[in-house]
Amino acid sequence: MSTLFLYCKSLGGGLHHMGLLTSFFSIGRLISSTLFGYVSDRYNCRIVYILSLILGLVGNFIYFVPDIRVLLISRFLVGFSSGNISVCRTNVATMTRVDIRLKYLTILAISVYFGYALTPGLAGLTAKVGFSIWGLAVNAYTGTVYC
Repeated sequence: MSTLFLYCKSLGGGLHHMGLLTSFFSIGRLISSTLFGYVSDRYNCRIVYILSLILGLVGNFIYFVPDIRVLLISRFLVGFSSGNISVCRTNVATMTRVDIRLKYLTILAISVYFGYALTPGLAGLTAKVGFSIWGLAVNAYTGTVYC
């Protein structure tokens, strides 16, 4: 996330905290990729999609709480929820014939990377925003969560 370091710094964090924030995201994704794969095989992928959506929403919502410890939890939850991409790839591969599989896996990859490419630009639209709702700050640092 392009504003994560600035947001961390505004909460009194430094490079150490930024390293932890990055690590927590990656650790969450590492754990959930394996766990989501198991749940998807054992039950079905719909459970994984719903669970990851809920966890992602919770993680992004608590990102607004201006506390470095809550930010660490937020990054872990968002990382955990992003572990569903391996299930998405597996689901696409399972649902398609071999002769058209590459086409649909490419469409999935393009969709994901298109989202990555658009997010910083859309986040720039929120740079001038600055207000608070129930003590949760919506500003240039937290506005990226909407994107």
